[in-house]
Amino acid sequence: MINEKHHPELILDSSFLMHMAKKTVLGMERISDWAVETVVLEDITRELDGIKNNQDSVQSARAAALASQYAKNLRSVNHVGHMPVDEKLIAYAEEHGAMVATLDVDLRKKLLNKGIPVVSLKNERAIMLLPKQRRP
Repeated sequence: MINEKHHPELILDSSFLMHMAKKTVLGMERISDWAVETVVLEDITRELDGIKNNQDSVQSARAAALASQYAKNLRSVNHVGHMPVDEKLIAYAEEHGAMVATLDVDLRKKLLNKGIPVVSLKNERAIMLLPKQRRP
């Protein structure tokens, strides 16, 4: 099922949200130019809450707390099912024609292989990675 909304969705994963909390990401204003609605999976919010409560890494806990605050300002979406968060991200993106913002290299490869556009960073600038066109 393709997203029927006027604006395609961009799902922010925890790695991208935490990076945004630590550093200014240049080019993020361009995301508005791409006319997308930025959303977060409920599972990502729970993941951030777990990280912010982890006392082993104060720096990660602080970044997760800031990312969690930012995520509360986004529309929260859900994908029902018992699967890992990355699999939920992929399934939601496929079902809704969404893009995913991530810094996770393995997740990025999976998304691109499934034909899902990815927002990532290069030299601290937001970039759009498009899946390669498959040849018949």
